[in-house]
Amino acid sequence: MEIGLLAHCVGQHSYKELPRLVGEQGFGYVQLALAKAISDVDTSLGKLSPGLANAIAEEFDRHSVKIPVLGCYINMVDPNEEARRYGIDRFKEHIRMARHFGAAVVDTETGHVSAKYNEEQAWELTRRTVEELLEEAEKWGVIVAVEPANSHIIGTAQDWRRLADEVNSTHLAAVIDPCNILRDKDFHRQDEAMREAFRLLGDRVVLAHSKDLYVDGDGAVREACTGKGTLNYALFTDLLKQYKPHVHVTLESVKPEEMQDAIQYLKRFF
Repeated sequence: MEIGLLAHCVGQHSYKELPRLVGEQGFGYVQLALAKAISDVDTSLGKLSPGLANAIAEEFDRHSVKIPVLGCYINMVDPNEEARRYGIDRFKEHIRMARHFGAAVVDTETGHVSAKYNEEQAWELTRRTVEELLEEAEKWGVIVAVEPANSHIIGTAQDWRRLADEVNSTHLAAVIDPCNILRDKDFHRQDEAMREAFRLLGDRVVLAHSKDLYVDGDGAVREACTGKGTLNYALFTDLLKQYKPHVHVTLESVKPEEMQDAIQYLKRFF
C-alpha cells in the first residue's frame, strides 16, 4: 500500500516547485489536477502536449514522485451547454495526454442536479457523457474513474453500480471515498454503508481517497483530516486490503502541517 496526495493540498505552485514540496512530505505519488495545482503553466483546453506532460512528469520524477492519476473534475450536467462542452473536451484531452504524464487513470465526479434538468434528465445526460468519455478512453487505453459523491448525480455506490451496468465498459472504474458516500444520511450506519459500498464497487476500485468525518456540536457531519474524526478506519482499511490489496490511498482535505500525522495514522492500519 502506498500513500499519496492530491497535489494541490500543498497549494498551487510552479511545476518545478510543486514536486519538491510533495517529495519533502514523503509521498510517492500524486493525483494531479493540473488547473488546481500548477500556477505557472496554462493547462486549459488545447494547451496540453506530450512535451508539456513530459516536462511536468520529469520534475516529479526528480523527487521520486509518480503521477498515476490525473484529476479533471467536470460538471456533466452544467446548465450552461458551452461550459459543459468545454469540460467534456478538456477531460478527453486529459485522456489523450495521460500516458505522457505516466498516468493510466483520469478521475472525476459528476456534478449536481440544477433547475434545468429533472433527476431522470440529469441521469440520462450523465450516462451519455460518461459513454462519450469512455469511447475516447477505449481508444487510448485509459481508465475513466468516477467517484460517487453525496448530492451528485452519481452520489451513492448504488448509483455507480447502475451507471456501470448501463454503460457496460471495462474502462469505467470507481474511486472509493467513504466520507463522500456517507455524510449526514448514512454516517450513523457507517459500517453497514461501507460494507455495502465495497460489495457494489470493490471489484472496480482503482483508487481510494482518505479523509475523515466527525459530528459537531450542532449534530452536523463535518470533514476533517484523516485521523481527526470518527470514521471507522479499521474497517475501511480492512475492506481495502480484502478487495483491493496495495491500492493507491490518496490523502485529501489535509493541510501541509497535518500530513505527517495523517501518514502515520494510516500506516497503523497497513
